[in-house]
Amino acid sequence: MGETMRVILFFIIFAISLPTKALNLKVTVILPDDGQNTFWQLIRDVTLVAADSLHIELEIINSAANRFASKSIINALVERKVKPDYLIFFPFLGNTLTVFEQLDRANIKFVTLEQTFGSDVGNPQEKFKHWLGQINYDNKEAGKLLLNALKKVHLSQYPNTYLYVTGIGGDFDSVSLNRQWVLEQNMRGHGEKDTQVNQVFQMHWDPMRIQQNFSLMLEKYPRTNAYWSASDNMALEILKLTQKHGLKNVLIGGFDWMPIVLEKIKAGEITASAGGHFLMTGDALVKIVDHHNGTDRFLNEPLLNSYEIIDGENIDRYQPFLTGQYWKQADFSKYLWTGQEQTTRPLNIENLITDAQQQKKLKERTP
Repeated sequence: MGETMRVILFFIIFAISLPTKALNLKVTVILPDDGQNTFWQLIRDVTLVAADSLHIELEIINSAANRFASKSIINALVERKVKPDYLIFFPFLGNTLTVFEQLDRANIKFVTLEQTFGSDVGNPQEKFKHWLGQINYDNKEAGKLLLNALKKVHLSQYPNTYLYVTGIGGDFDSVSLNRQWVLEQNMRGHGEKDTQVNQVFQMHWDPMRIQQNFSLMLEKYPRTNAYWSASDNMALEILKLTQKHGLKNVLIGGFDWMPIVLEKIKAGEITASAGGHFLMTGDALVKIVDHHNGTDRFLNEPLLNSYEIIDGENIDRYQPFLTGQYWKQADFSKYLWTGQEQTTRPLNIENLITDAQQQKKLKERTP
């Protein structure tokens, strides 16, 4: 058995099938996670909940986070006698064009998660008619939101003083680079006058690299009073290291809303976290159902979804809903446009919390 076939079999074995009430709609989702990444496991849970409330026949396939594993799974999908009606997946640099051509030839409609690829594929429904759209979040705006959250706390504690920020970047992919764009702008002299970004250190999403380089960062920028981090995992490592070095009153921010980070925000040890993008597959499924029913929202809504910020001011509203996993009771069909009055409310945690509170009040009034 060849190496490619072994890869295909390994990942297909771990596919998850979720039969639901009949909508006669089959959707396959490929998640770039081998079961170790907390963030993608959260996305998996959202996918299951959304598919159940939308009555979609769902298949989830876990894949290693690289283009070779993803391509092997797609090779197997297009060879099936019964193909999925729709595919949701995360494209990788290096074979995006080849994969899009392959899916288009196989007449499989597909939606992509996060734009990590180049411009050679064009825009959805142009060069590739079966590429319906993409679910992408505004990482540039989110980077700014996180920086502003750090700045707001700093100025509330030390008015009229500079915020000296050291950036902890991820990799050289578009997600990380867009998140840190606001920091790069500041270093080029386009930032606000009361904020100075020292440098952005690319840590390749690896907390161990931060551990190995932190003393050097500290020596180079001893006046740092805020660490902006491209992920919560790296923010947690910064927290450990600042505590180890006895640093006081240092602000720390990250991305992803990890449960332990929410606890640290509640305790005042971490300042803020940007997140909400774990709903991306839920949003994709809602829009797929609308597309299936004749309403194309992929081309009629903003290209970028917005992140939300959790900080000390709203942690009491967000944390119970997230850590208690009350979002698992959400009815994603409320965000459909077809079959009901159209809503302009985006699918985000703020609106899911509002829905849950209204539902709770309704139950309390019912005798």
